Amino acid sequence: MLLGGSKGHLALMDWKEKKLCSEIQVKETIRDVKFLHDEKMYAVAQKKYAYVYDNQGIELHKLKNHLEPSHLEFLPYHFLLATASRLGFLKYHDISTGSIVAEYRMIIREPVCMTLNPYNAMINVGDNRGCVSMYSPNTSAPLAKILCHKGSVNSVSFDARGFYMATAGSDGLWKVWDLRTYKLLNDYFSPTAPSKIDISQSGLLALSYGSRM
Repeated sequence: MLLGGSKGHLALMDWKEKKLCSEIQVKETIRDVKFLHDEKMYAVAQKKYAYVYDNQGIELHKLKNHLEPSHLEFLPYHFLLATASRLGFLKYHDISTGSIVAEYRMIIREPVCMTLNPYNAMINVGDNRGCVSMYSPNTSAPLAKILCHKGSVNSVSFDARGFYMATAGSDGLWKVWDLRTYKLLNDYFSPTAPSKIDISQSGLLALSYGSRM
């Protein structure tokens, strides 16, 4: 389990044994953390650049081409690290060669959330206009775009087969979509807008409201 705090605290833990593996203080804002191909390396989106650390907390790489990253995702079958920045760029970094393989300017200025679809390796970006845009490393424009909410899209998640997408918005609604037809299946209202939504490998959907689930 990898934890990163807004005040720069970064901790790697063994969640089964409840044991702390490593702990460091980077002394700047951490916006996102993501494991790479295994637990021995992970990427961190810090205030100005993206960094790669090993499981002992030792800095391995400083990715200066990724300015002000806000969200991270890793494509395990392509060995690509995807970053979305506060400047509106989506970049794909090949961690095997150390080079950027694709770089696109998104329509949105500042993405609210970003999630990988594990089935087709599509990067899905939610914005403050209520849209979810689906990107591929081969194209600069989104392959599909769905208007999901009247407010911003707080969180997006997918089931393991890639058939269904769940979204949570600031309008207090959370919805389930069929990606085979891009149609809405169900929508539910909550008095408090969900801040995070996720679908487990067994198909269970979990919601969080700030510090509550």
